[in-house]
Amino acid sequence: GAGMGVVVLLAQKAAIQYDKTLGSVMRTLTIGNVLDLKKVLETHSGEGAIPMIWAINIKHIMPQTLILCFINLIATKVDVGTEENPDMKPSFANYGGYDNWPYQTVGIIVFCFGLGAFLVGLFFPSLYDGLLADGIEEHVATINGAVLLEETLPLTDDGTKDAKVAFPVVLPVAEVVDC
Repeated sequence: GAGMGVVVLLAQKAAIQYDKTLGSVMRTLTIGNVLDLKKVLETHSGEGAIPMIWAINIKHIMPQTLILCFINLIATKVDVGTEENPDMKPSFANYGGYDNWPYQTVGIIVFCFGLGAFLVGLFFPSLYDGLLADGIEEHVATINGAVLLEETLPLTDDGTKDAKVAFPVVLPVAEVVDC
């Protein structure tokens, strides 16, 4: 109750700040990104229209279903003993009765590596700049409603301007184009 009230108040504030209706802000919050993905998939997949139920399912049904499956996995106990000596243990971290070393340990290490890579990207995103595709800054800036100022891009060794070398200076579209 109180959390939803805070969300609505923040949405009202954003609607006023960006001159949008509350309905458009709430639509963006509740399903906007999935509808954008649906539009991209429809454009590039060659399969035609994707049903609206797909977007609703991906955004609002599947996450909760997966969380319930995970909770069920944690709560379930399995027999890892023998017929004469049953031994009930949680199925979580006892997958298929495999030994802790090396199977369980390798799985935990792989998870920790992925979590570490995510956290490094979260706190030090510039470390991953070498992995960016050419021109991605221009694309992201355009999506975020900004226009790259070509004169602010640094020159590369061959004398061309490259948006990947450094983060370019961007201005909101309204400041560049008279609206």
